[in-house]
Amino acid sequence: MSSEVAETPQATNAEDPPPPQGTARSAKIHVENKTSDPFKVQIIHKYTGEPVQASRFELLQPGDKKFMLKVTYTTGFWTTGVDNWKVHAVKLTETGEYDEDGNKMYKPENWRTGHSLADDWKKHTLRSEDDDKETWIRLYKNEVVFDSPSGTSTSEFKKGEYEGI
Repeated sequence: MSSEVAETPQATNAEDPPPPQGTARSAKIHVENKTSDPFKVQIIHKYTGEPVQASRFELLQPGDKKFMLKVTYTTGFWTTGVDNWKVHAVKLTETGEYDEDGNKMYKPENWRTGHSLADDWKKHTLRSEDDDKETWIRLYKNEVVFDSPSGTSTSEFKKGEYEGI
């Protein structure tokens, strides 16, 4: 007599959901400086479970528009990821002084998005309709507006230290 036990196949319930199915997507992130001051700006994107994606700091004069980076994210049935963003900026305020070569001198001030010192991540969810499209991040005097084809959201923009990536 054999001691082997035959495996009984697991019955599947027709109501069981299918396994998660996600589609890898990307979006082109641009920044526009709608303030009256020059800023050096860095954009940081974090999709749940994926590595952080960050641009370099780029100088934007008032009115400037600039492509910053391409980000990746996932959409689809049962995907649970969240797009989180940080905007780090250095406002360049003229001091009224000049260096020995006659160039204007500036005093740097750190600025950031966020609602508290410990929370400078902003949720702005990218959706399937944002795939391969432009998302604009617009800097205003006191707020940052995230504008993508699927929607718009805002965050405070204020002077203050920011955490690293």
